Amino acid sequence: MATAYWEDRVKLAQRAIDRRNNTFAATMFIYIERINRQLIKDVNSIISRNAKTISPKEFVKFMNQSVTVEEQELIEYRWMQIADERQRKIAETKMQRDRARMTKIAAITALAFIALTRNAERQINGLNKHLKATAGSSYMRTTYEIQKASGYAFKVNGISNAVVEQLLKSRWSGVNYSNRVWKNRDMLTSNIEKYMKEITSSGKLSELSLQELKGNINFDTWRAQATSKFKTEEQYSKYVIDRLVRTETTYMANAADAVAFEEYGIDKYEFVAVLDNRTSQICRDHDGKIYDVSEREDGVNYPPLHVYCRSAAVCVLDSVNRSELKRRARNPETGKNETIPAGLSYQSWKAWVSDGSPNIDIWMKQKE
Repeated sequence: MATAYWEDRVKLAQRAIDRRNNTFAATMFIYIERINRQLIKDVNSIISRNAKTISPKEFVKFMNQSVTVEEQELIEYRWMQIADERQRKIAETKMQRDRARMTKIAAITALAFIALTRNAERQINGLNKHLKATAGSSYMRTTYEIQKASGYAFKVNGISNAVVEQLLKSRWSGVNYSNRVWKNRDMLTSNIEKYMKEITSSGKLSELSLQELKGNINFDTWRAQATSKFKTEEQYSKYVIDRLVRTETTYMANAADAVAFEEYGIDKYEFVAVLDNRTSQICRDHDGKIYDVSEREDGVNYPPLHVYCRSAAVCVLDSVNRSELKRRARNPETGKNETIPAGLSYQSWKAWVSDGSPNIDIWMKQKE
């Protein structure tokens, strides 16, 4: 099992990653809120105050009116703010069918799609830089730890840009991070289009759609229960970003570690799970197991194994005498960090805690 040294190394690395993730996610939230405020302002300028006081029947009529020249120019201006040429063409294609006679409801749908696209662009560009920095720092830290543990010093130039680009394009769970961002954009756009169609036909949203819009029932496969913990779609969007950032960062950090393992001839790695009650069952089962680097499979026997995974991999050096080594664990009953034998697996540790955390050496002999 991992030594106390490697346990501490994993914890320190995770704290550093968490700090960077928190800063990056906060920056993304600020940008999204700014775009959302701009969208609300644009929509209000199209609906106008008078439309809010008319009857539902008159409102349907109003929303099916053609936009003014000024409103059309506003949409064109927002469209030009999409930086990615491919995404700009996608937005243009969606608006093309309505350009001859764009109604106010079509204009609102177009503005929402443009705002979501700009948010997605910012997420992808920002996350790209964030993940590159994570890969570089994790690679250098792991290389230093290999030198320190082995007693051999060698020159390090850092992880190559080509390798980082290859990692960014990887599909460790079936789809890479940029596709996840666009998929979320398309899902939210689909909801907005559905709501707009309801308004066009009846002048108001049904009770079902109002509940969906408030986040009280599921509108995506991951939300299975009738009551969601997210009260607004803005909260849901923030959750999606936070989940994406933390999971992809964990992947990139561990992937960079694997590059270091391969480059410096490390043949085996050990799967290290966090010892607390939040640890997933799959990570508990892998904790302490040693695998060949050549047989590493991301998401199968190499972290991350799931979203919000906190597990890590550490190198195994044959020259280290592991029989008398220790590792650290946080006792959930006392809340204190304790030193336990490195050979104690997660399941054995949990059983020892359940037995009241007696003298570990005596307890282990009794279990033999």
